[in-house]
Amino acid sequence: MSAAKYGNVEKSNVRVPAYKNYTIQKGDTLQDIAKRNNRTVKGLSHQNKITDPNKITVGTTIKV
Repeated sequence: MSAAKYGNVEKSNVRVPAYKNYTIQKGDTLQDIAKRNNRTVKGLSHQNKITDPNKITVGTTIKV
């Protein structure tokens, strides 16, 4: 794997996902999940193809 040097730091070509998975728990709202993860409801809805942000299902795993 090649890496370009930037000062004392190496930058590799390995990509890290910009999201993590979260499983919706009882009592969660998309607004609460968005706030905890510095995201917007609109952004989470779009990324996870949620058509109605007021209707999320416990046990569903979403990307945050």
